[in-house]
Formats: sequence, C-alpha cells, structure tokens
Amino acid sequence: MIKGLTDEHNCGQVKRVYHLTSTWMAKKYVGEWRLNPNWSVEGFQKQIANDLGMSNISQQMVHRTKHKAAEMNTGAYEEQYNKLESYAVEMRRSNPGSSIFIHSQMDGEVRKFKRMYICWDACKRGFLEGCRKVIGLDGYHIKSAYPGQLLSAVGIDANNGMFPIAYAIAEIESKDSWLWFLELLMRDLDITHEIGYVIISDKQKGLLPAVEVLMPNAQHRHCVRHLYSNFKAEFLGIGLKQLVWSAARDTTEVYWRKHMEELKIANWFAWDWLAKKNPIHWCKAFFLAINKCDLLVNNLCEALNGSIIKSRDKSIIPMLEMIRIKMMVRMSNRRNAGANWNGGLGPRIQKNLKKYAEKSHNYNTAEGSHMQYQVTGQESKNMHAVDLAARTCTCRRWDISGIPCQHAIAAIYAKEQDPALPKKLRIREPGKVEPPAQKETILKRTFFVQVTCRFCKEKGHNIRGCHKRKALAASQSQAQASEPAAPGAEGSKEAKRNYCCLASKSNIIIKTSANY
Repeated sequence: MIKGLTDEHNCGQVKRVYHLTSTWMAKKYVGEWRLNPNWSVEGFQKQIANDLGMSNISQQMVHRTKHKAAEMNTGAYEEQYNKLESYAVEMRRSNPGSSIFIHSQMDGEVRKFKRMYICWDACKRGFLEGCRKVIGLDGYHIKSAYPGQLLSAVGIDANNGMFPIAYAIAEIESKDSWLWFLELLMRDLDITHEIGYVIISDKQKGLLPAVEVLMPNAQHRHCVRHLYSNFKAEFLGIGLKQLVWSAARDTTEVYWRKHMEELKIANWFAWDWLAKKNPIHWCKAFFLAINKCDLLVNNLCEALNGSIIKSRDKSIIPMLEMIRIKMMVRMSNRRNAGANWNGGLGPRIQKNLKKYAEKSHNYNTAEGSHMQYQVTGQESKNMHAVDLAARTCTCRRWDISGIPCQHAIAAIYAKEQDPALPKKLRIREPGKVEPPAQKETILKRTFFVQVTCRFCKEKGHNIRGCHKRKALAASQSQAQASEPAAPGAEGSKEAKRNYCCLASKSNIIIKTSANY
C-alpha cells in the first residue's frame, strides 16, 4: 500500500554507484568480451554510458573489467599453467615430429613453470628443405599478468620473406635462456657444423656470448638499423646518416674505405665511433660469399613481431594458440601464392632481376673466354670482370646475394641466355657424367590444324599428298603415251608446256625423251 508519493526530486546526480564494480560489469558483459576481446576502452565506456547512464567509468576500471572477463572466458592465468602439459601432449599428437618442451623448477614442494620451447615439424622441414642458412634471432616482451620474454628464430624463404622456425617462452633475456634456446634449435635443425650459417640479431642481452659459445664459426651480423639508432643518439644529421648507410651497403672494400674517409672528414668523432665496430658484422664488403645473403637489417624478426603483437598480452594458452594459428594461416597463404608464381622464381626475386636487367643496358661487354667477360659502363667507364661459370662478379653483388647483378646480366645477355636461369651457364665438372637429355616430341601439324585438300576436298591431307590426284595424273600420262602423235605435234611447244605442267602438278618423276 502506497501511503505517500513525492513526484518532484531536488537531489543532485549520483556520480558514484557502490554496486557498479569491475566484477559486476565483467559478469554482465562477459559475452561481449568473448566476441570482441580487443574491445577498446573508449568503446566500452560509451557502452556503459548508453546502457547505464554512467559516464565516469575510469580507464583503470575498464582494464580490471577486461582482465576479469578474460578469466571468465578462458580461465584464470594460474589455472592455464596447470594445463600446459595436456596442451603439449595434444600438440605432439596432432603434429607428429614437432618439438615441444616444458622446463620447470621446484620451489619447495611446488612445481613452477619456467620456460617452454616449440618448433613445429612443418617449420623444421620447410627450413631444412627450402631455406638458406640464415637465422634471425630476437626477443619480445610478454605483457600479460605474468610477464616474460618470447624468444624467436626466423628464416628467409625463396621469396626473401619471413619463415618462422621456432619460438620459446622464457623468464628473462639472458645468456642462460639464449643458450637453452639455441641448444634446442641446433638439435632440431641438426646443426653440427655451423660454418656457412648466418646469425642476424639486434645484439639482445646475453645473445652475443651465447652465439660465441655455441656457434663460434657462424657469421654473426648486427642489424644496421639498430646500429644506426645507437649512432644517432650521439651524432645527428642527414649527411652522417647517408654516409653510415652507404658504408654498410658497399660490396667492395675500396668503396667502404672511401665512405669511411668521407665520414672522417665530416665528423672525426662519428668516424671513431663507427671505426671501433668490426665491419664483418655490418658491412656487405666483408660478408662471406658462401652464405648467399646480403641482409643488413633484422626485418624478418620485426615482421614476426608485428604479426603476433596482439597476442602478447593474453594468458599463456590463448597466446600460444594465436601464434600457432597465425603461423598456420601464413604457411597456407604462402603455399597458395607459390602455386601462382610465374616461373621458378618468387615475385621479389623477379623484381630485383628486372631492376638489374634495366641497368644492364648501360654496359658494353667484351668476351675474354668462353664464359668470362669484361663489362664496361657506357657513362661511368667502370670495368668489371664477370665469370659466368663461377657465377661471380668483381662488384661482389652476385657473389653475396646469389642474384645476378647488372654486370652479370649484361654478360648473360651477350651469351644469349636467360638471367633467371644462371645455373645453366655452368661448365660440366671433370669426370661427371650428365644424364642424357630427354628428347622432345615433335607433334605433327595435323595435330593443331585439320587441313583440307584443294583437289578432292577431303580432310586430313593436302594437295601434294592427294592419292586421287596422283592416280588421275598417272592415268592421263599413260593415255597420252599410248595415243599416236598428231602430225606436226612432235616438237610442239604447247604440247611440251602442257606435259611439263602435268608432271609438276602430279609430283611424279617422269622419264621423257631427249626432245623434252
């Protein structure tokens, strides 16, 4: 029973509701968070203002709501670490040959997670069968409730693209964690002798000593972009930047020294800073030709980081699943794209070949021997020696990258060969027997065009092979031979002309008298 009613209220607006907590909002909007785990702070605030009329929800409360809703959807962070063993067992079952290891340690009587290593069998076989011996190493921060480091190893595919090999979760970046990761990686890739391998990195903490211990004979390149970022912290200027990058891109020691001297004249302290860095780690002029890779920056790992950046703030199992799905989809896309390649080269390699082919028209070639040429620039007058058999050029671009430079392409064109197939320009090794070339089947013309005889109008043969015309010509010649010659006809030019025309059309060799 209502005994009294006040229709007018003079109280102010309530800015704080005690029952409007992050737990209550997480329960109310748990379904929306499941469908849209990347719901922005501003979007959620607008939703609360529209539904409840509360426009003073702080960003901290939104983050707490997101965290609690994620726990409701995927389970608590602590519970997921207890499921890692089951997750690893299922991944080994569904991906035979994969390497999945979990490293833990005992804290009293409690077993605690420390590290996890994953190398899928498809990535392992793909690197061994189709990639060069180039490995990029990098580490990324994990931004979940339990932070750590995500270590990764990335290769380079036939199209100069990123090819993931293995990754791991570790507590921190240190020499011990990198040693543990590299030991497992070398075992998976069966690296027993590291000569010929290239390691490129940003010089992460603990990585340099780990590589020196496990792979001392591998060439360790330092990312030039990371090198320049440290350089510009002390020396600014576009001119200095261009000189540093020009020195890094030089493929011969002569030009490297030239740019270093220019840097010394421009700024002695900048030259002294850069001269202390061993050029074998950052300059193409000192790269070994056996590696066939001219990478200066660690873009491969940066590409991987960009593709998985949204997963690094998730709990451990959702993070691992997002990374696995990203890699699976990428492999499928690359496989489908490779089926549409024109020729045996990737689009990026073809683009480089086209660029060098356009530059090759500015060079003149002179053959020195069967496979050796002297290439001279029409404007610059620079001379280079190209050996097509050894696939080398004195500019060293072909030696380092494995892609013919403009000088090599000029010589290849002079040899009337295709630059996309330089391996065909080799000389047979002594004592090596080449397999016999398979003969090509030459198809008859009738396979492509159904010809029609002009004499009998039948298909399948032409007038020269017509049997009806030949039979008619033979019968006419016999009839003329049996008939008596008309008076005055012998020696007639008209008779001779008709008879010769008949013989030529019948395509038959006719023995004539001496008069003909």
